[in-house]
Amino acid sequence: MPPGGSGQGGCPRRPPAMAGPLPPPPPPPPLPLLLGLLLLLGAAEGARVSSSLSTTHHVHHFHSKHGTVPIAINRMPFLTRSGHAGTTYIFGKGGALITYTWPPNDRPSTRMDRLAVGFSTHQRSAVLVRVDSASGLGDYLQLHIDQGTVGVIFNVGTDDITIDEPNAIVSDGKYHVVRFTRSGGNATLQVDSWPVNERYPAGRQLTIFNSQAAIKIGGRDQGRPFQGQVSGLYYNGLKVLALAAESDPNVRTEGHLRLVGEGPSVLLSAETTATTLLADMATTIMETTTTMATTTTRRGRSPTMRDSTTQNTDDLLVASAECPSDDEDLEECEPSTGAVTVVTIVDLKVLWS
Repeated sequence: MPPGGSGQGGCPRRPPAMAGPLPPPPPPPPLPLLLGLLLLLGAAEGARVSSSLSTTHHVHHFHSKHGTVPIAINRMPFLTRSGHAGTTYIFGKGGALITYTWPPNDRPSTRMDRLAVGFSTHQRSAVLVRVDSASGLGDYLQLHIDQGTVGVIFNVGTDDITIDEPNAIVSDGKYHVVRFTRSGGNATLQVDSWPVNERYPAGRQLTIFNSQAAIKIGGRDQGRPFQGQVSGLYYNGLKVLALAAESDPNVRTEGHLRLVGEGPSVLLSAETTATTLLADMATTIMETTTTMATTTTRRGRSPTMRDSTTQNTDDLLVASAECPSDDEDLEECEPSTGAVTVVTIVDLKVLWS
């Protein structure tokens, strides 16, 4: 038999087939690619949900302000609370007064105060807001209109200190926003988008507004009653108009006064409504306040106006303690049932630029 032949028929024998190596499995997708795909899917789903929500809630009508033009709002839920820029009251021709009274054992004493309010009026002289200390102390703060412009006067134990904005006429029936801050004897005042006015009185000034007893809105008790519309008033964490609307036991109302929404209201133009939105934005920022019970007071310098206004965000602790006299600037107040207020300050120039 020839070599390599088969035993039958002489056909050459084929060598047995050898199994070759299997091809390697394809590598898994890189981890960054997987993460990218997941992010794309999540973004697509989020866009679908966002589109659905904005389709449903894109346009809001400010019925309580009787705006004539719908305002489109996107991703600003704090502007839509109650459908308007804060609680609004109309003060009639006969004069009216809203008074918030602190309980005797809960009267704050502050080194720093903040006040924000929106209003419209044709009056050239009126008192809008006044805060008084307990009887016999004589500390006070007053926001008023004089010759058609806004001014503030306050006294925390030394002298009357005034600050005003002579360039902004507010007796034109349009909606205006006022923001006031006090730090010791120093103060700032801004009307609408006018530049911020600053006041730094000379000499040594006492700093604490002692034992604040009442906030009064409307000027009826001062013989210069305000007539017009007041919205979203904020003072050191208190929204007095909202408390009045809720019949808070610490609030008393009197005179020709009407809560917007209970009857015919003043018609506002689209321009006025837009300004009202900015007022609500400013007030919302200023009202980001948390009050905590404390039994200690803090010794040290009061925050300067630069500390308060030059940073975009800043948390300040403002001690509130019952100080029976103005001697707290020489010696620390006795501990009492006061409060420490954490105030978040946001640079409002961003909103008004």
